[in-house]
Formats: sequence, C-alpha cells, structure tokens
Amino acid sequence: MYKLLKKTILYTATFILLFVLAGAVCYADTPPRSDEEQPIEVYVNDKKTNETAYTYKGNIYIKVTTLQKYGQTDNITFDGPVNQVYVDISKMDILIGDEETTDFLKANSGKLTFHIRYIQKKYNCVSLGVFGQLCKLDYKYENNKLYLYPLTGEYAKDSNAEVRNYYAPLKEKDTFSRPINMVWQMGTSPTTFTSSDNRTGYVFNCPLAPAKTENIDVMSPLWLTTEINNKGKVFNNCDYGYIELCHANGIKVWICATNNFAASGGASYGNTILKTESYRNKTISQLILYALFYKADGINIDFEGMAHTKTNNVISNEFNTFIADLYKHCSKVGLTLSIDTMLASSYWSIYYNFKFLGENSDYICPMTYNEHWSLESTGAGSTMSRSYYTTMTNNLLKKVPAEKVLMGVPFFTQVWRIDSSGKAVNVWSVTAKRALELITDHKCTPVWNEKDGQYIATYNETSNGSATGYKMKIWVEDERSMAQKLKYVISNNVAGTACWAYSQPTKELLNTFGKVYVHGQDPDTLLGAWPSAADQAAAAALIKPKYSTGDVNGDDTIDANDITDLSRHIAKISEIEDSDMLKACDVDGNGAVDANDLTVLSRYVAKIIDSFDDPGQQTADQPAEQSEPQAGQNQ
Repeated sequence: MYKLLKKTILYTATFILLFVLAGAVCYADTPPRSDEEQPIEVYVNDKKTNETAYTYKGNIYIKVTTLQKYGQTDNITFDGPVNQVYVDISKMDILIGDEETTDFLKANSGKLTFHIRYIQKKYNCVSLGVFGQLCKLDYKYENNKLYLYPLTGEYAKDSNAEVRNYYAPLKEKDTFSRPINMVWQMGTSPTTFTSSDNRTGYVFNCPLAPAKTENIDVMSPLWLTTEINNKGKVFNNCDYGYIELCHANGIKVWICATNNFAASGGASYGNTILKTESYRNKTISQLILYALFYKADGINIDFEGMAHTKTNNVISNEFNTFIADLYKHCSKVGLTLSIDTMLASSYWSIYYNFKFLGENSDYICPMTYNEHWSLESTGAGSTMSRSYYTTMTNNLLKKVPAEKVLMGVPFFTQVWRIDSSGKAVNVWSVTAKRALELITDHKCTPVWNEKDGQYIATYNETSNGSATGYKMKIWVEDERSMAQKLKYVISNNVAGTACWAYSQPTKELLNTFGKVYVHGQDPDTLLGAWPSAADQAAAAALIKPKYSTGDVNGDDTIDANDITDLSRHIAKISEIEDSDMLKACDVDGNGAVDANDLTVLSRYVAKIIDSFDDPGQQTADQPAEQSEPQAGQNQ
C-alpha cells in the first residue's frame, strides 16, 4: 500500500513538473523593448505583401499609406506636414460602456489629436495599437511578422451587423490585495528632425517602460495636459508601446493629466475650463477616450495652482463637479481614477472638499512632501519628516477612508547651505541618487535622527580644494527613511504610496517597496547604509527566518506552488541557490535536498501527514517500524 501511495505521489509530482515545463513555453506577442526602429514584414489575410511596418519601444508602427490601403479611414484626417492625425468620433460607430456614456463622449469630445511618428526620417507612421480598431483592422505580431485581418468578433454590433469603429464594454476596476506603489514619471519630450526631403518636424520620444519589478505596481506618466485657450482640448503625448510593455511586465498604467500648471497662464486657464461646462465636458471626454484608446488602466488627475480664498470657493465647487462627472464615466469602463492633492497653502492649493473627493474617486494621492523647501517660507529641514507625514496623513484619514489613500513620498531631497550662525542661506533640490553621490564624494557618515525618521548628512563645503566656511546639510531619503514611511502605511492600513519621481531613487531605495509590500519584511529591519551597532543589534532581534520548512517560495503558505518550485530544483530546471530557501526545501531534515523531500512535501500538501515530523514520512527503503505483538495477539 505504501509503495502504491509513493508511486502515486511521484506521478503527481511528475505531472506538476511537466505542467510547469509546458507553461514555460510562450509566444512573443509584444513587440520588443528596443529603442531602435526595426522593420518587419506585413501579411494581409496571411498573404505576404510588399508593405513594411516597424517596431519601436513596444509599438508596432504602420505606414499611413498602408493603413489607408487596408483599413477604413473615414473620419480620420492624416496631416503629414504637421505630424498630426485628427479623429472625429462623433461620426463613428462606437459603444463605450453604455449608451449614456457613449452619447456623452460623442457629443463633447470634439476632434482627438494623435502624433505621427516619422520613421527612418521618411515614412509617416502611426501606432497600430491605437489605430487598428479605429480603422476596423485586427492584427497579431508573431515571429517578428505583422498579420493584418478584417476586424471581427467582440466589436460587432450583432452577429449579422457591421463591426464598430470602437468598442469598450462595461468593466470592473482593478483591485489589489496588498498595499501598492504608484510612481509618477516625467512625460514625453519632443525632438526636432530634418527629413531626407528637407522637411523639418518633430517626434516625441517616450522613455522606455520599466523592466519587470516587484517594487512598482502602477506607473503614472505625465502625458495629458489641458491646452491653454483651446476650449477644453487636451494635448496628447501618450505612447501605446510603453503601456503594452508595462502590462507585459505586470505593471498597471494610470495616465497623469495636468492643467498645464507649469506653463504661463496654464493654471488660470484651467480654472476657466472648470467653470465652463462645455469646456469641462470636452476635457472629461478626451481624457477618457485617450485612456481607452491607449489601453491604460486609469487616469491620475494633477490639477495644481487653483488658488482662491475661503470666501470664494467657486473653483473648489467646480473642481468637485469635474471630478464627479469624470468618476461617473470612468466607472463605466473600468478606469481607476486617482486625484493628486496639495496640502493647504495660501496660493498653490484650493480648499479641497476631501470627503466629497474621496467619495467620487478611487484614490486620493496627497503630495505629503516639500515640508521644507524654501529659505523664506520654511527654512532648513526635512523634505518629509516623520511628524509631518504622520500629522498630515492622520488629518486626511479623518475625511477619506484609508483604503483610498496613496501617501505621497519623495525620491528627492534638498541640499541646504548653512552659514556660521546656523542660518540657511541657499537651497536646491537633488535626487536621492545625487544626494548619495554628494555624501560619498565628501566621505560623510550621516547620523540617524529618530524624530525625523531620517539620516542627516553634514559636511564642509569646499571650492577649489579650500573650505568656504559653509556647512552643507542633507536630510537623506534612503532605504531606512522610506521603510519608516511604509511602516506608517502598513500600520494604518493605508492603500499604499505615490512616489515622485521614477528617475530619482537609488536602487536600494526603490527595492524597499518590494521588501515591505511584497515580502512583508519588517520595516524596522531595513537600516540603510549607515546604521550604528545598537541599531544593527535591535534589528537583528526582529529578523525572522526568511523561509520556514516546506515554504519553498517564501509566501507564508505551503501548497502546490512549493511542490512546483521544489520539482524544478530537483530536475535542475531552475535551481535554488538561496541558502535559506534550500533549508526550507530539506523537509525530511537529512541535510540533503532530493526526491524524498519532494515526496514528503507532496504528502504534506495532500494532508496525508500533519507535519514534517510525522513518522509516516519515511521512504520506501525505510518501512515503518512495526511494534512488538502484545500478549494475546496472533504471531
């Protein structure tokens, strides 16, 4: 019986192993991440053509002439000389969410604008991911070839009707089972060029999407902004390939939309948009349509500079209306809506109705930083000290549920120049990366400040090798300071964090999020680069074993996934090197990891044995000992 049981378990383990191997086979259906324009062949209805398309940063770019030849381009205007495409959806057959949302979008969006990319400085091309469905083309990318087909299936109005130009069904929003980390990223920058026919223009160079990482759950690139003096029109810098690559790496994308506050007159005209219903509706419609056409997962609203007084709360009320209407339609099509808010100030912030905004959005992202940033306003100090983010976020949690708050955290800090009297006389911002370089270059050892929850670095300023008489002071943002912020998030059941900005952290700082959010490491054990001996001793007492016996993958659950990982190790498909993980694999406790461990683990998962100390776990070569017969028993 035991031999039969063992054979069954081994067959089961073998099946799991084969299943794992089969699952490892996949086909490339996402264009490469390369930032080189690569030509690919084009097939139409599986027949090769003389056309050429191109891959670039996750995009498939198709020539405008090819799109016009094989697709339906009615109501789409291609303007090569100005590198623009105009799409009028009011005349298209679309269904987005339900009839109410569809009618709203068609009535208010006006013409949408997309960029033409000038490939190899001679071909006008557009992203097929955006324009395929609009032009009633389906496609697949396989083995570095592009296959085009007439659009069918879910986009049809009914089984006997013509397909739609665009279809986005009613859809539930994404949900998360643990705290998440959203990271803002600066948007696309234009580059001018001169073509082979001496035509001057520009292309927008979107940064590469992040590689696969456990430290980022959501990217929020700054791609959409309201146009000044253009009646609610939204300027579009989105990139389809970036989003495709993020999705391939398990990262969601919430496109960040601003009121152009950085441009002269941008914030004030943004107020005009909010106060004018037709402009407001156009902005809402275009934001939703761009998010859908580029297959984003959400919209992040960053409207700043909407100043007014407490006695004149018009902008606050109209901002509420704008958000409520946007949230209503986002909710129909599964787009997550998050709102960036400033902290109270006399100029830069409106008087937010946080309770209302919390009820009409999925997340509020308070920019809980810039505590000290100005000589005149604040003087020298931390960008985001413990007492500051604790007080500010605690106040917000009185109005907005914790599960809707993403606490803003900085990947930057300030460098303060301090004179001999202790007064700050100059200040400038630096990234967390640059701050570490300054500390290293000056051979400085920062000292931990428990009150602020940060290391503070102090060094003498020099010029041409001579001391200037000034001291430089930096409140450091590193692994340890961030871990303390994440400790607050975890302790208060806050939804997560929102970080400014993607290019700024050190690797160690960014890794903090995966350690705490994904692996559940105690934040107090993350000490950064400069811990004292006492700090290290205190942290060591908190560290728990990384893996427990049988929990091969370290997810605090012993199940079939652990059997899979152990099977792959024993078969030398994916060998485990981590010493703690190998200890977890040695479930029979004999000091070796082999097939018997797989058998024992399989029996445990199948609930045949209750523990790894169960005497029933011995191998077939070691049959269970039989007790001596008792008096009166047959021998």
